[in-house]
Amino acid sequence: TRPVQCHALLSIGLESAVSEEFCAAVKPATLRHCNTQFCAPFWRPLPWGQCNQTCGRGVQARILECIQRQTSAVGEIVVLDDVCDEEPGLNQPIMQRYCAETNCDAVWITSDFNPCPESCGGSTQSRTIHCE
Repeated sequence: TRPVQCHALLSIGLESAVSEEFCAAVKPATLRHCNTQFCAPFWRPLPWGQCNQTCGRGVQARILECIQRQTSAVGEIVVLDDVCDEEPGLNQPIMQRYCAETNCDAVWITSDFNPCPESCGGSTQSRTIHCE
């Protein structure tokens, strides 16, 4: 923004601001557009999704959006990922990370029962069992 005032020449070398009604010409603009080129694109990560495991070592993911800031009137818009991929020096943030790296509760692991050793009269089947 710049100040715009109407000036009148009162005498040689002496001028003074006067009311705008004394200026015959159209008032010059006080504003003009500048730096109208697009800004460099950037990656905007969305929030992390849920972890795919409740214990042990899970993975969670997020979506990245490639953003291009247009003019101040338009604001920011989502553009194709190629726009960010082709921007020199612009690194893509990580899209996946490990999560829920806590120990799971121990559980019993069992095999199938072995075949029954007797066809009649009663017998005992066995199987292996261990805790993990």
